[in-house]
Amino acid sequence: MHKHMLEEIKKRKSEKDIECLSDLLGMMLDVAKEENPEFYEHIECKLYETLYGKVLTHEKAEKIIVHMKPYGMHWSEDQIRQVLKEKNIDLPIVDAWIVMNMAYNDYHGLFDENLEMYVKFTKMFIRDADAKESKVYTYFTEIPQ
Repeated sequence: MHKHMLEEIKKRKSEKDIECLSDLLGMMLDVAKEENPEFYEHIECKLYETLYGKVLTHEKAEKIIVHMKPYGMHWSEDQIRQVLKEKNIDLPIVDAWIVMNMAYNDYHGLFDENLEMYVKFTKMFIRDADAKESKVYTYFTEIPQ
């Protein structure tokens, strides 16, 4: 029955109805967050993708970076922007920011403090010719636990 009611509300395209649905969804998600966090995360991800697509926003990337182990955020977004500008490399800044920080956390033992290696890795990771367009988003939202 709920599917029928939702379809009818969609057909009416009423701003008041949309506001009501938004309030109901918010209440349901609050309950889900408390009672079923895994389900909540799934729904939140679907809402995010509906709004932004499979693209990392600054806020989502920062949330992921600060929880990276063992170092967390090593470079700020502005630092990555500056490095790319100095090296005349054209990459999506948020993707480069998250990949550079991932590389620092995961490959520091291999790259040590060699900035050139982190930049080269980031460029290769993002420009991977046989990867899907949403590779960076998918990697950071589906692979980590």
